[in-house]
Amino acid sequence: MDAYASLLEELLAAGPSPDTACVLLKKLKEVAEPSRVIRHGEEAVRRHPDHVGLRTLLSEIHLERNQVGMAEIHAEKAAAFLEEQVSVFKLQARIHQRQGSTIKAEECLRKFLAHHPGDPEALRILEELSTTHDAPPAPKEVSTPGVMDTEAPPRPLEGPGTGARAARPLSPAPPLAGTSIAPSDSEYEAAAREARRQEKKERMIQVLEGWLSRIQEEGHGR
Repeated sequence: MDAYASLLEELLAAGPSPDTACVLLKKLKEVAEPSRVIRHGEEAVRRHPDHVGLRTLLSEIHLERNQVGMAEIHAEKAAAFLEEQVSVFKLQARIHQRQGSTIKAEECLRKFLAHHPGDPEALRILEELSTTHDAPPAPKEVSTPGVMDTEAPPRPLEGPGTGARAARPLSPAPPLAGTSIAPSDSEYEAAAREARRQEKKERMIQVLEGWLSRIQEEGHGR
């Protein structure tokens, strides 16, 4: 087991990505003393000071050891980083509003307003969404049974040598410019990049966990 912990420490000392460091620290936490985990965790935080996951994990470990002061420092910094990213909920709300997804837009706005309850733009968008909910449906035309239109149907046009001209179907009107609500190319590209990044991270974690499990099994067999 100590060989397994030593291997985890070597991997952490090599300076992995912050997500991989979180995985390794959680594994090390299961087999090593908290002081060793904290030492490697602090080194990882120095390399990646803005990573919320590392800060949160270190705060939890310090709190388990009753080191409330250090736990508070890391928790406050993690909360500050999250606070800076909360504006993405308002951006999501505006996107859902343009797509006509009123319920999703309201959910995102309420998440944002939980952190910024007095934001005027968010309150305005929320009011617009509420107005959309309250708008009455358009009245439907009701035909009265037994009542026929008395107006005579239009007569076909006639001309010399042409006979009666059949009415031609009207072409559909072209869509109005500026009414498209499809996401832009940049939004598709951003979503694709995020999906590729997440897929790559998950594959890396799966490979790493499988590798560590095999090494741990070899250590037990010795």
